[in-house]
Amino acid sequence: MRSNTLLAACMLLAAILSAGCPSRTVHPDGTATADPATGTPTGGPEGSAAGPRLQTDDPPAVLPPPETGDAPLSIPVDLDAVTVPEKLEHDGGFLRLDFPQAARLSRDRDLPLFLYVATEWCGPCKELESKVFPDPFFQQYARTVIAIEVDAMSDAGKPVASLYNIHSYPTMVVCRPGGAEIERFFGYSPTEEFVATIKDYVQGIHTATWYREEALRHPEDLKLAFDAGRELAIRKRGREALVFLEKVWRLDKENRTGQVPRALLLLGQTVYLDQFKDRDKALPILEDLSRRFPETYHGTEATYMIARIYVERRERDKARTVLLEQVRINPQDAIQYFRFGMFCLQYGEFFAEGIAKVKEGIEKHPDLGYLRKTLADLQFRNHEYEAAVESMEQACTKPDASDSYKSLLETYRNALRKMREKQ
Repeated sequence: MRSNTLLAACMLLAAILSAGCPSRTVHPDGTATADPATGTPTGGPEGSAAGPRLQTDDPPAVLPPPETGDAPLSIPVDLDAVTVPEKLEHDGGFLRLDFPQAARLSRDRDLPLFLYVATEWCGPCKELESKVFPDPFFQQYARTVIAIEVDAMSDAGKPVASLYNIHSYPTMVVCRPGGAEIERFFGYSPTEEFVATIKDYVQGIHTATWYREEALRHPEDLKLAFDAGRELAIRKRGREALVFLEKVWRLDKENRTGQVPRALLLLGQTVYLDQFKDRDKALPILEDLSRRFPETYHGTEATYMIARIYVERRERDKARTVLLEQVRINPQDAIQYFRFGMFCLQYGEFFAEGIAKVKEGIEKHPDLGYLRKTLADLQFRNHEYEAAVESMEQACTKPDASDSYKSLLETYRNALRKMREKQ
């Protein structure tokens, strides 16, 4: 299974979820990290690696009832009507069964059900399939549960992906016998960590609900509050998540936990923008993050979100100003030049300024093909066809050039040829 991830690293979610995560938590960007202090899970005061705990007079949080997020409430399959083959065949650690058969077998044998949901174009899927699934350590454990692989793009797999509301890949779903979801995780992690995550979820620990309950039991532990907020947020349990994330924002004024930038970006982007579609509540949170942590990854992401909000409000001049200020603050960050160039391309304005800024970025980062491609796109849209061809030719020679660059170069050459024929 294949994926071109060149620009994925440039986009919005990766570092929010990868840094400072407790042990055996795997995130949508494909990373899996341990607590930086000890490599162990966070928890309560005894044996905790949660980091600084602030003594506060904060009352216990009042939470809404637990949400289901993407998890289905029930499995709409009559398992009694499903026939399971008498002779079971394995492909590595996975059984060769469809979803109804696997759900029936897990119920009848009272074993957890493990779903690996993937696609052919998914890069982290390919990494799991080449490194983790052939490992005897994984295969030995997989045979203690009912494990199946689901191709989300196949006729049999599409209903499964729809049932569990899966839209990113790979997604691993750990279920109770019969198919009711316990928890899910995402992306690539090494074999031992991958297996440990499944074991933890089967035991009901290190799930979003587990972190929620731990944070309620230890209200003085703001690092644990962040962990709960993060795990709930990325599983679309936003109303619960905001209670913990806002607590970190409100009480950790000096960022003693080191989690405030991440909490603010999760709160502003993942909860208020992505889940609640509430720009008015997201904007002051993101502005606070951008103002307090302007040179951090999270601060720059917040600035990009702010620009998006201005664009949606049809205040493009404000968006332009915000993005240019980010270039000024972070002149060595190639992504800032790329983003300003893409902003100009997307909205068909400020082409000359976009060209000038992307050229500045190329001077600082001459080996980045995607900057030269962005320059070529801007030049082409600005009717500078000869310059666009030259920039695209240079982009094709860079280490990060993809196969699509050559076809785009031919498109630009053809446009230049037609222009010359008309003259």
